[in-house]
Amino acid sequence: MNKFVIGWRILFLVILTSLLLLGGISRNIFFAVILGIIIFSIIPEVYSKKLGDK
Repeated sequence: MNKFVIGWRILFLVILTSLLLLGGISRNIFFAVILGIIIFSIIPEVYSKKLGDK
């Protein structure tokens, strides 16, 4: 599970970096980054809780 979470966050960082390079730094991307970080911090916790219940 730890490897999955680490891989998930590395993949997110790669996508995030490519978005920043392609789109440039703007307010919209800044807010998208904040939302993305929040979402990607919550998703692994939700999956780990579901897997822990089973």
